[in-house]
Amino acid sequence: MIEVTLENWDKEVICPETPIALLFFAKWSKASFEVNEMLKRLEEEYEGKIRFGVIDFDKYRDIAVVYQVYVAPTLLFFYKGVPIDGIPVPSEDVVRKRIERCLRLVEKRRKERLKNVEL
Repeated sequence: MIEVTLENWDKEVICPETPIALLFFAKWSKASFEVNEMLKRLEEEYEGKIRFGVIDFDKYRDIAVVYQVYVAPTLLFFYKGVPIDGIPVPSEDVVRKRIERCLRLVEKRRKERLKNVEL
């Protein structure tokens, strides 16, 4: 699990070709710890397809507000710095569905980009 900070935001969220599921985590939130553990399990299953990261909700409140994250835990999916989905306090079943949805959207965008390059 990647620890995302303001200092590595561009490197981990904006630039990579692989999407990232970013958990806005709060140390005071029991649910944040539960979701974090779930994501660690899913990280192995989806290795190479999607990356998983965590950002401190309280420390990076400015980032949270920019992306309209007002509750921890919240999971946002980014592709090339653009948020493409998000869910507060997610269950494992919902996260799996959203990961699959995110991967389909990313594949669609890649195909569209390749199609535009060929023109």
